[in-house]
This record gives sequence, C-alpha cells and structure tokens, in this order.
Amino acid sequence: MALPLFMCTAIPATWTGTGPDMLASTASNWVTMHTPGDGDTVLFNETSGKDCMWDFTVSLNALMVTSEYSGTITISPSASLILREFIKWSGGGTDSLASNPANWAGNKLPQSNDGVLFEGTDEDCIWDLEISPHFIRTGADYGGTITVLSPLSIPGNLTVDGGILLLSGRGLTVSGAILIGTKGTIQGGSSIIVLNGNWENRGTFHHGTSSVILNGSNQIISGNSSFYNLAKNASVEDSLYFEADTTQIIINNLTLQGKSNNLLSLRSTAVYQQWAINPQGSRTIEYIDVKDSNNVNSVMIPAPHGTDSLNNTGWNFGNDQCSCLWNRGLVHTCRSDGIHAAMKGRSIFRE
Repeated sequence: MALPLFMCTAIPATWTGTGPDMLASTASNWVTMHTPGDGDTVLFNETSGKDCMWDFTVSLNALMVTSEYSGTITISPSASLILREFIKWSGGGTDSLASNPANWAGNKLPQSNDGVLFEGTDEDCIWDLEISPHFIRTGADYGGTITVLSPLSIPGNLTVDGGILLLSGRGLTVSGAILIGTKGTIQGGSSIIVLNGNWENRGTFHHGTSSVILNGSNQIISGNSSFYNLAKNASVEDSLYFEADTTQIIINNLTLQGKSNNLLSLRSTAVYQQWAINPQGSRTIEYIDVKDSNNVNSVMIPAPHGTDSLNNTGWNFGNDQCSCLWNRGLVHTCRSDGIHAAMKGRSIFRE
C-alpha cells in the first residue's frame, strides 16, 4: 500500500537503484532513465530495496514510499526535496487566457510560487499573468503553444518537454535551469533570457535576435544550440562547462569575460573530450582559461590575457589582438606587431 506524502496525479518516476551509485541524480537509477524533475511524482516501492541518496533540489508534486520498500532515503545537506502543489492547464474556458480560472483544473488560478504544469492537451495558452510561478513545465504530450505577454520570472526550473514556448520579446529570468526536451521548442524572438542555472537543449531553440545571459556560477551548457547573442561575464573566479561532443553556434555576438585575477574557465564535461564552438559574429573574449575546445569557425578566436590549458584547436592565446584568418591548410605565425607571416609567401592577415 502506498503512503502518499502529497496528492499524486502524475505517472510516477520509480526508483530502481540499478545505476553505478545510490545517487538520485543518476538517471540510470530510475525506471524512466531520467532524473525526476519539477512537478514529477516519485515512487519508492518493491521495485528496489536499494538505499537512495537524494543529492539535488527539486519541487515534486508527490513522494510515495510503499511498505514494500526496504531501503533508506537520505537527503543530502546540500539538497532540498520540496513537495509543492502544482496547477494544471486544461484550456477548458471560452478563451486561451491564463487569467481565466476556467482554463485551469479546478478553476484555480496559479499564484506566485505555485508550480505550473501543461500536459495531456493541445490547447494553446496566452500567458497574461503577472506572477512568478516557482516552476513551469510542459509535458512531452503537450501539443499547444504558450504565448508570453509579460516579463516572466521563474525561481525554479523552466522545462519544455513538449509544445512551444513563444517568448514574444518579453524578458525571461530563470533562477534554476532551462531544459528543452526532444519534443519541446522555445522561440526566443527578441527576448533577453537571464539564466542562473544550467542550459540543456535536446529539442529546438529558435534564437531569433534573442540574448542568453549566463548569470550563475559553474553553469553547464548541454546539447547543441544556436544562439544569437551569448554572454557570460564573471567578476569572480568561475567555470562554464560545455557538454563534450556538442557544438554551440553563436550567430551575432559572443561574450566570455573574466577578470585579471579571476579567470573564467571554459571546460568540457569530460576531460580530454573536446567541445565545439562556432562564433560567427563579433567576439568579446578576455581573461579566460580554456581546455578541450575546438573552434570550428574558419577565423581563429583571439583570447588576450587567456590561458591555454591544452587540447584546444583554433584559439590564439597571445596578448595581442590578432584577428587573422585561420586556415587549417596554411601554417602561419601571428606576431604582436601586426605582421603575419605565412608559408609560400601568401598573406592571410586581416586588420
């Protein structure tokens, strides 16, 4: 018999403990092979009696522990397991307005700090509420479009597993992570997206002319994405991680800056496995420490006051501002006096 600690309505994520460790953050420890996210229901039952160390923060709809589960669940001091009511979109009203109670299950409008869930429907939503929901999540079975009409601030995670989130040029601030699932789409438009947590894109991100500003610490960029503007400015020593074997394309402006005594480190999520970057527009890059990076653009990335921590391709770590065309088929030397010498007497400099 299940012992629900909160009302359960979602299909539960069931603990198996079949992974290489006992951590809740390890995807292979769950039946779904996915780590539970905001709004999920979590179940510990006879499927496994292995202990669980809950090592990350999440807002669950429900936690169920059956009498058949013989293990121990330990919550790490650095983690929080929050049980939070969520409000579910039904789209049952005569319009598509989020401000219409008839469009929400139980005719209950979401308030600030509520969890908001879109699943099991194709009904569009016009988000005209001026609230800060703790999290917003669309399920993989959501087929509608959420059109944002006012600036949106989310203290937790934004998860788009299905459907379309249309930002319409409105500002978006997410204190947690932005997660785009394989069936999900975010249309950035001209919005400014400020992100304190991780960016994971397994679906579609239409950048438009949007800017993504990375404002947290030790952030991770996962999946392949094309950004219009991407910026990370670190005032203290910090690291930005890129998933190994992925490529990030920046169409317009790339900004990666540390300080003279506090370098911004750019790292792969797997040591000795490169991450790729393709900055196609302007670059504002200074005081960085780079390892395992492959610049796939034909123009070398100048990194004045930068540190080469090895296994990098297509970077120039000199203290000059050389911006010569970099050609893998032509060996050349970049000098701080602006003279660029190339084999076979061919000039390849661009001033």
